[in-house]
Amino acid sequence: MNITVTGGASILGIIYKIFKKGSTVPLFEKTENGTFSEEFELKEETEYDLYIIGSNPLSAERNTRIKIDGDITLSEDSDLNPANRKGNGYLLTYHFKVNNKKGS
Repeated sequence: MNITVTGGASILGIIYKIFKKGSTVPLFEKTENGTFSEEFELKEETEYDLYIIGSNPLSAERNTRIKIDGDITLSEDSDLNPANRKGNGYLLTYHFKVNNKKGS
């Protein structure tokens, strides 16, 4: 799975956390200062929750684009993917299952 966030430098940073479904302890937790792309190896046939929180850059557009991709299936209650967020800040939540590569 890959997370890509574009739009420039974030004033407060961009925080993302990945949890195994049902857990309150993050598997991955990181803060980035701005545009980034990060790839993760996650266990097949397992469900996860991803939270992305950030502030938009100080620019005329004040826009951030967030995209996750990979061999995953998003739940219906996830935010749009890709997503464009304008204004001061954003909070996005994604619930997904990593697909079985052997069954693809």
